[in-house]
Amino acid sequence: MKNSAGGLLPRGGIYATGFADTETGAWRLERPVVNAERCSGCGLCSRYCPVGIITVGRPAQIDYTYCKGCGVCTTVCPRQALSMVEEGNARG
Repeated sequence: MKNSAGGLLPRGGIYATGFADTETGAWRLERPVVNAERCSGCGLCSRYCPVGIITVGRPAQIDYTYCKGCGVCTTVCPRQALSMVEEGNARG
């Protein structure tokens, strides 16, 4: 399966269609935070994001209005530049 950016999605995941344009409410418990010093701008996080809300750059930019907090981006980052942080403690 491919995401909106044309990247392959990890096997075994559940990806709802039509979910990307739904704003994330107060239900998200964690969100990804980018460590700018570690981010190389490779774009893997953007390609694997099931809702396509990560803009490639150095560092990557995440649209938290639509981020669902799934953590796929943190899993695929080869430099561990993204980490999941409890929503109340997230800065970004």
